[in-house]
Parts: sequence; C-alpha cells; structure tokens
Amino acid sequence: MTCTCGHSGELHDFETQVCKSHNCYCMKFNEAINFNSVITAIQKYLTNITEVSDSVKILLDNVKFLRNEDNKDFVLWYWLLVDGSKDKNVLHIVKELMKHKNKLADSETIRRVKQKLAETMPERYGALDPKLLQEKETKQLAIMEFITH
Repeated sequence: MTCTCGHSGELHDFETQVCKSHNCYCMKFNEAINFNSVITAIQKYLTNITEVSDSVKILLDNVKFLRNEDNKDFVLWYWLLVDGSKDKNVLHIVKELMKHKNKLADSETIRRVKQKLAETMPERYGALDPKLLQEKETKQLAIMEFITH
C-alpha cells in the first residue's frame, strides 16, 4: 500500500496516522488508488512556487525596467507577460486593469492586511471552511520548504 504522500504504508505510524519519513508533512495515511494522487499538496504548491520563481527571474533578467516597478505594477506586468501569454482572456483582463491601475489598491497591501487580521482575530476574520484552513497550512509548509532548500 502506498499513501498519497508517496511513501509506503510501513512509513506511517498507524496509531497517529503521521508519516515518519523525513521532510514529509503527511498527517494521515490515505491510500493512493484510483483518483487519489501520489503527488502531495505540498509538492503541487512547491511546483507552482518554483514555476513562479523561474518566471520572475526570467522577467527580471530580460525586462530590465521591471526592476524599478512597485509591487502592484510588477504583478500586473507578470500577469500580462507570463499568464497573458498562456490565455488570451487573461491578457484582455490585465490590459484593462493596467488602464486603471492608479485607481487600484496595492495587492500586497491588501494581502498583508487580510493576513494580519486573520492572524490576530481568526474567529472574526479567518477562513471558515476547514478545507481552506488545511490548504493554507499546506501552502505555508510548502513555502517554508521552498525557502529553506
């Protein structure tokens, strides 16, 4: 038997369900059969973070003026040049956003305020869906793994 974390059942402590493999954050054995993926949620986030990181490096290496852009403008350029190249609908939406960017609040400021409110008063401002809470925790673990490796 293999868990969706990719490790064999023998590596799981079946009393606590936690995977005992080093650097594995699996908290419950879930047999990898049928539609259960062996790719962990952390790995999915790590892959996404790596792809974004690679794209940001390419942009900063090749489009020099982007180094001077503030966060909001850089994000809009990223969406335009990277995500817009993959989807014409995204391209159209971002072009419209860029026309009105001076009227938009900085996305990083919004994210930080929301995060701070959720951290300081989770009962009032935090996520309500337990799946979202688990997803946030998994994403944070993936970010920490990306940063430390």
